[in-house]
Amino acid sequence: EEEESKAPSSDTVASRLVRAVNQDHFRPCVSLQRSPFFSDLYLSVGDWSFNIWCEGVDKPVFSSPFSEAYLTCGRWSPTRPGVIVLARADGVVDIWDLTDQSHQPSMSAPIAQKQITSMEFADSSGPANPGSIQLLAAGDALGNLHILEMPRPLRRPSPTEKVAMRSFFDREVQRVQYVTHTHLERDGLAA
Repeated sequence: EEEESKAPSSDTVASRLVRAVNQDHFRPCVSLQRSPFFSDLYLSVGDWSFNIWCEGVDKPVFSSPFSEAYLTCGRWSPTRPGVIVLARADGVVDIWDLTDQSHQPSMSAPIAQKQITSMEFADSSGPANPGSIQLLAAGDALGNLHILEMPRPLRRPSPTEKVAMRSFFDREVQRVQYVTHTHLERDGLAA
């Protein structure tokens, strides 16, 4: 009985495992995925926006403007470092190409009559095979499966896209760190 009381509680174990807790969505996060190109970047999707996070940074390095409808899930493109695909509660798929623009989706496609509840890219596509057909499966609230073929420009990366996107995210990290430092200086808390 004494040995049981010496065992660490699950709260103690959890507190040693959790590295950080950051809140930036108003409601629950409905999707979380690591970038297939940059191991330190994560996509989180919740309520009306998506965020891109970088390990070691307490705030998102990119936050999207609010969507026209509630977002239900999201995925990084497996072939394009700058492309993110989001599903909406109104049955629309938004495709964001950050190499093109970062203030709105580059393409929106209505595919379902009801909420899209899940999405996944087919395993046959990937960075090793960028020229092939790329399929995206999307499930809706009625139990229907929709198979979409990604348009060629949204599946084929440019030769310099990975370098350009790394540069974009590094600049965003610097921007977030600068703003954080400026706020600390303003409040008299900077070292």
